[in-house]
Formats: sequence, structure tokens, C-alpha cells
Amino acid sequence: MPMLANARSETRTYVSSPKLRIAAAVLMGVAILAAAQIFNNQDLMSANISVPYTSGAANYELGGDWLYDPADVQRLNELPNNAERSAFQSARTDTLQEMFVLPQGWMFANVISQRVLPWMGDLEAAETLQVAVHLALTLWVVSRLTGDARKLLFLVGYGLNPFILHFATLPFYYYWQLIPTTLVALYILEREFRFGRWIVPLGALLSALVYVRSTTLAPSVILFALVVYRERRSAAVAVGGVIFVLGVVVQPFGPSGYWHSAYIGVGSYPNDYGISFVDQSGFDFYEAQTGVEVSGDPDGNLYAEPGFHSKYDGVMKDGFFDIASSDPLLIARNAVYNFGQVFSLGYFTASLTLSYLSSLAGFAFLGLLLWRRHYLIALVIAASAPASLFVPPIQAYMLGTLALTAVAVILVLESTPILSFVFSVDRGRPHSGFLVPESSDTGTA
Repeated sequence: MPMLANARSETRTYVSSPKLRIAAAVLMGVAILAAAQIFNNQDLMSANISVPYTSGAANYELGGDWLYDPADVQRLNELPNNAERSAFQSARTDTLQEMFVLPQGWMFANVISQRVLPWMGDLEAAETLQVAVHLALTLWVVSRLTGDARKLLFLVGYGLNPFILHFATLPFYYYWQLIPTTLVALYILEREFRFGRWIVPLGALLSALVYVRSTTLAPSVILFALVVYRERRSAAVAVGGVIFVLGVVVQPFGPSGYWHSAYIGVGSYPNDYGISFVDQSGFDFYEAQTGVEVSGDPDGNLYAEPGFHSKYDGVMKDGFFDIASSDPLLIARNAVYNFGQVFSLGYFTASLTLSYLSSLAGFAFLGLLLWRRHYLIALVIAASAPASLFVPPIQAYMLGTLALTAVAVILVLESTPILSFVFSVDRGRPHSGFLVPESSDTGTA
């Protein structure tokens, strides 16, 4: 039986010959690469955050600790512009310091990019890898979609999406949040899609992505729940599930930093506590409570002092709950704003007005999803961003939900009567894209 199968017999498609399909794939690839240049993110993460990953990859020994050269932070900061910083290559050295605070997973992505693209700078190679993954993932999903209109909408709404490309071209771990939600999006959109035996490596991939960014855990669990429902008769489901669970359980998760984000998140909207949505607000609060200044230097307490993050997180948690207990309506109000933004374009740090409009648009879109009875995609979007109730969903945090939003837009358009002639998807009844009659199972085991 074919793996990763789709049933295509009821779908209108005009790109049928192999030559036309190849030509279409080439054109889509060129369009994505051109859009990546147009929407290229010219910013870089601070050297304090990026160097542990790039230098750590350059000095990584199989099975060894995460060690990096803190002197590279100063070297990177001394370069005159971001172009030269992107071209900078970390060197192997003996003057190394252990990193035990940041999530380690993206360091291994840098190991891959530096080994595969050794002639590039560290950050250039990391960005190139991300753009290549985005290109390949977009073309693969488009190849699995049924119907030219659906393919085109996904290409525009996902592959050419400026918000997604903005982070695909930012060399950091934010981009990797997209992979599990993109797979969820495909699984919801195509009712006949099956992973088949590929569920086994899928389990390993998802557990690795959790190691890169812990926020991928929720969509990964959702994906496996959908897979269990749809492909429950497959032995691969059990094997892939065990690999995923074991891969997550054995991971050495460090401090999450969630309560820092929740505390300064109070400052994302007007408040009477003098809190702003910037890291320094958290650092100032910690110093006021403990008398200890927070230092983000390579040899400072934030990155170099064992156990500091746990103490810091505890103070931030107490500060947040003190506000929540004394002013619960403030926390509830912020949560409502944040929840609406999850269904829209997120929180805009540069404009509170745009953030309010994003909330309004998000609730309008959620209402449209419920009106058109697309309950599953609405539930998955909400479940994919649970932390956003207390932490404003800036685009970097909610990047993964953009894939789901693109699919939600497609489902709404397909279920709109005036546009139904464009799509050939179960005319005459709403299309949830998930519940599959037993008789239509074309998957594999």
C-alpha cells in the first residue's frame, strides 16, 4: 500500500502532466526564494543569545557537554554590521564555558548547518538551512493537497506569508515551531492523508523539535492524538508514539523562563504597577526584591551562575501571582486580549492600537469558524497556544499557529457557498477536513 497517501479522485486539478507538475514546482520554489529575499529579516538575535549556539556547534563533541567560547560574544559585538556578524565563523578553542540555561536543541541544528555549509558564516548557514526547510516543507505539503485552488491558497497563505518568511530568515529557534503545526494543518485539511509507516520517524522528529523549542509540545501531542484517531489500526502508531514519549521524557529540560514572560506580560497593556513589556522590567523587579542585580553578560549570573534561573523564576512567579490575586480583572482582561490575538496576527510590540485591532479581528475570525462549523481547527488553534493567556502572543511566540490559521482560512473559503464552485470538496455540507468514514480509508499500516 502507498505511504503518505491521499485520495485524489474527487478533486479538480488542471496541473496533471509530469512536466507541468515539475514546472509548477520550480515556479513555486523560485517564488518562495524571491519572497524570502523581499521579506528577509535584517535583524539578528543578540550575541549573548546566539553565540552559545553557534560557538557551541563549532566546538561540539559527540556526547559531550554544551560548551562555547564566551569571547565570541565580544568578537561578534565588535563587528560593524549584521552582514559581517552573519558571515562570522566560530573557531574551535580550549577556552570554553558551559551553557546550562538556554534550550539546547537549536545548537544541534547549527551543528548540521555548519557541517553541511562550512563555507558560510555561522548565522548565514543557520538561515540557509531554515529557508531550505521552509521551501521543502511548503512544496511537499502542496504536493499532498488536493485541488489547484487549495494548493494556490496554501502557497500564498503559508509559503509566501511575510510573517513566516520574516522568521524563516531570522537565524534562531523560533522558526522550528512551524513544523509540527504545519503537519497538523495538512492532517486536518486532507481527510485522506495518512503518515503510514512514516509515523515512526515522525515520533523521533517531533521529540527532537520539543528539544529545540518546548512550545512545540502542545501541537505535537495534538498531532499524535489525531494520528491515533485516524490511523489507530497501524502498528506504526504505537511504535512512533513510544518513540515520541520516550524522546520527550528523557530530555534534560532547563528553566523555562515562563514566569519571567508572564510577569513582564502584565506590562503589555496599561497597568498600575509600572511594568513594561521588556525584559528589564523583570530584572528590575528581581533586584528590588532581592537586592541582586541581574547581569546578562557571558560571565554574569543570568547565564553563568548555576541555580540562578530557578531562583529568578521563583521570584517572577511570586510577583505574577501577587498581581493576579490583588487584581484578577487585570489578568483576565489581558487574557481576553491575548486569546483573540491567537486567532489573528498576534500582539504588536510597536503598536497597542494594532494589538487591540488584532484581538478584535481574531474574535471575529473565531466567530466565523464557529459559524461555519469548523470546530476542530478552532480547537486546535486555541490548544496550540495555551501559554498565550498570560504571555502576549507576539509573532515569534505564536509562529506555529500561522500554519493553522492559513488552513482555517482555506476551510472557511471552501465552505462559503459563493466560492464553492472553485473547490471540489464535498459540496452540499460543511467540510471539517478530519472525520473520515471508515469506507474511505486509503492509508497504510
